[in-house]
Amino acid sequence: KIAWISTYPTVQICRTTSNAAVNNAQLQSDVEILRYVHWTSFAGHPAALEVLLPYAQLKSDGNLSSMGSASGSGDLILVAPVWLIDNKADRESFAVAPYIFLPTGSYDKNRALNVGENRTRYDLQLGYMHGIGNAFDIELAGDVMYFEKNADTSLNQNLLYQVQGYLSYQWTPETKLALGLSHSIGGETSINGVNQNDQINTTKTMFTVSTFVDQRNQLLFSYGKDISVANGLKEDSRFNFRLLHVF
Repeated sequence: KIAWISTYPTVQICRTTSNAAVNNAQLQSDVEILRYVHWTSFAGHPAALEVLLPYAQLKSDGNLSSMGSASGSGDLILVAPVWLIDNKADRESFAVAPYIFLPTGSYDKNRALNVGENRTRYDLQLGYMHGIGNAFDIELAGDVMYFEKNADTSLNQNLLYQVQGYLSYQWTPETKLALGLSHSIGGETSINGVNQNDQINTTKTMFTVSTFVDQRNQLLFSYGKDISVANGLKEDSRFNFRLLHVF
């Protein structure tokens, strides 16, 4: 979510563990992300410069066990959100966030599983937050992602779209609860010009608890799962942990 804002540089250490399975085709992923945020301004609007470095371990099982496992650094992610509306009094904000995913991650074309994708990706996200009453906020976001070609596999992928919606509740001045839904559609691939008929059509839910333990440190935990999946593995469970430090 991009509605959160601070006035200090921050470092976040995130860990995500997820399990996906379809008819005993199982894949477990464990991902850690180091995220640095430097707050600044652009044309008079609040803005940020962000760098995210993932590290992941992937392990297949069941009917997918022949794919083995993979580990290593993921593709470097650069983000530069700009808040065109930042009305703290009414808890209203609107932000534009361009992402660039660089092909720096661990990749071997001879492996079935890879942490890196060996291609550049671009994502444009629009996010809006509006306060309701004294304690509730509604947060909405929409994304469109463009994929460049993976030259090693002649893989092309169509645009991928995602919409997200969260309702959050400020339980205490330090603690916030949030419940959200997201839906992704598109992203159909082709290899050597042959359509793979694998368009993504996935809906998932997520529950999040975050709290500031002091003025400079925040802890976040979230649990989520896929509700419906048209193509690909269905995620049975996802656990996110985040430590944020402001300095």
